[in-house]
Amino acid sequence: ACRAPLSFPGGHRAQQLYKQALDLATDADGQRLPIAGNALMGLGEIYREWNTLDVAEDAFKEGIALTERWSEVSALDGYIGLTQLHYERGDTESAEASLRRAETIAEHFDTTDIDDLLVALLRARINVHRAAAGDLASAAAVAQWLEERQLDATSLPREDHSYTVQHLQKYELLVLARWLHIQGQHDTALNVLQTVLPRFVARDRPGMILEVLALQAVILSALGREPEALDTLKQALNNAAPEGYLRTFLDEGPPLRRLLEQVTSASEKRHTY
Repeated sequence: ACRAPLSFPGGHRAQQLYKQALDLATDADGQRLPIAGNALMGLGEIYREWNTLDVAEDAFKEGIALTERWSEVSALDGYIGLTQLHYERGDTESAEASLRRAETIAEHFDTTDIDDLLVALLRARINVHRAAAGDLASAAAVAQWLEERQLDATSLPREDHSYTVQHLQKYELLVLARWLHIQGQHDTALNVLQTVLPRFVARDRPGMILEVLALQAVILSALGREPEALDTLKQALNNAAPEGYLRTFLDEGPPLRRLLEQVTSASEKRHTY
């Protein structure tokens, strides 16, 4: 299990800053300017992580409506957030509609490939979850995406790629680790996570660090290394609790929830004594 030196700048602080930005992006008549959409979409992501999904949805939708007044591509983050939110609710139809809208926006924006790659990454992530539930078409789609992105069990972050590839590869490798895990290649999946984790630590990405730790805990448990799994999960929870991280853990599904129950049970027993 990883013992990363974690730093967790607060979601609460970010929320405060986004609200200040909203105040600055409001005119004298109390009308929000289009630039306020960026702050709203940022707030939507915070609220989604805090699992206040109705509030998050309102923020995403208002942010999208504002930003689309001046730039279609500026609404991309909002549609990505809505896709995740709908999928977390189990509303696959709305999730697919939002994802298709994101794909259309990325396709129309030709200045850089990063938007196309980012949306493709989100679809691959969703397809991995579907493949884990036995969806063969989704599994085939993941395999095709991995081949296109030249990702396999030997993939490591490369410094000789373009900036775009370097920026996205750490996120792609996280999807690869999930794929290897559902394929039963647990040790290889852990190796990939150990490779990518230092990059998230170096860039001070607390949400991604927590996601890696949560997935590590699930994989360690699958390997029968329960004490390590629980230790890793406790490390993640200790850092996550002050800032209210929830969806990062809930999205891992039943395997992590079983570990959470064990952590909770052990804590209750200690308090009893």
